[in-house]
Amino acid sequence: MHRELVKTNRWPRELGEDYAFLIRLRSTGDYGGQIHVTYEEVKDAIEATERILSAIHKENPELFPLSA
Repeated sequence: MHRELVKTNRWPRELGEDYAFLIRLRSTGDYGGQIHVTYEEVKDAIEATERILSAIHKENPELFPLSA
């Protein structure tokens, strides 16, 4: 994602950070063993996901409508 979107300045660096955060949480959830995702991290993940989905919609509203 960084190479195609962030490094080409199509998306701001903050969205790249959101994406990296979500990938880290997925890894923790899948392979964390005794380490768990916290409630606060879940709330932050939802907000990050909403920002990413909004950016996708902004670039391709006809392909990715926000509501049906």
